[in-house]
Amino acid sequence: MPFTPGGAGAVQALLVVIFAGAASGDTVAAFSVGQQIAVVAFTLALGFVAMAAIFRYRSFRALIRDTRATHAAETAAEAAERAGAEPGEPSLA
Repeated sequence: MPFTPGGAGAVQALLVVIFAGAASGDTVAAFSVGQQIAVVAFTLALGFVAMAAIFRYRSFRALIRDTRATHAAETAAEAAERAGAEPGEPSLA
């Protein structure tokens, strides 16, 4: 069981052993590391595109702004509820 994300290190060692007769260990390890970096970069990019498509946000600034506005509205609603007023009514306290 590999102890690194994506099995980095274990995969390279296995490939070096498998391809020992076909290419030098340095070449196989370099290719394997490059391939793993490319796969991780592609996966991250695909994840961000999926998040943008699902949540319909084109910028993280808009996401943060909307999140803060939602949090402020929820906090105000909770404070009004604790004060005994309806959400949206001004509190007398």
